[in-house]
Amino acid sequence: MEELKREDVAAFTNMLRMSPQLFQEIVDRLDPILNPNVGFAGRPPHPTGLKVAITLRYLATGDS
Repeated sequence: MEELKREDVAAFTNMLRMSPQLFQEIVDRLDPILNPNVGFAGRPPHPTGLKVAITLRYLATGDS
């Protein structure tokens, strides 16, 4: 997501239906809630931005 945001803003906006700035604001607000210190079985958790992007993509399109 970070690479897409940096290199192709139009594709990022088309994919998530929002600007990169709004996406980052949402990620910043949800980070304390969605990103615990340690993941399951001691593995590092998935980044909050990835979790939010997957959820937004699903809600925007209905694709799984």
